[in-house]
Amino acid sequence: MNEAWKQFTAAIHISPECHAALEARSITNLQMGHLFGAFCDINSAVQLYPTPTMLTNRGVIQQYMGESMNAMSDFQQAIDADPSYSLAYFNAANLYFNLRLFEKALKYYDMAVSHCTEDESAVLNRG
Repeated sequence: MNEAWKQFTAAIHISPECHAALEARSITNLQMGHLFGAFCDINSAVQLYPTPTMLTNRGVIQQYMGESMNAMSDFQQAIDADPSYSLAYFNAANLYFNLRLFEKALKYYDMAVSHCTEDESAVLNRG
């Protein structure tokens, strides 16, 4: 894991605006338990390349950090940017579920499934 982090860091030094390297190092940081580093990297990637995927990834990291409101804001921004992006609905549903807001969670699981009928996780979580 450390070697991957070093390689992504080297890539970022060579090309500081490489959003793919920032995203990859963010994921590596998250896997190593370095939440603040993960957030800093994904936030930089979002500033460079604000796609629904990047916003959703930042939301997931913020959820890990206990920042539920900010996480939901990112999921909603991802949905607003691409209303068919099922992963943003799925992550929003998981957050609502964890907050014990089950009716909202079910609504978002339903929306995730409506945009991606092959999403087994969303189907199973609907109950």
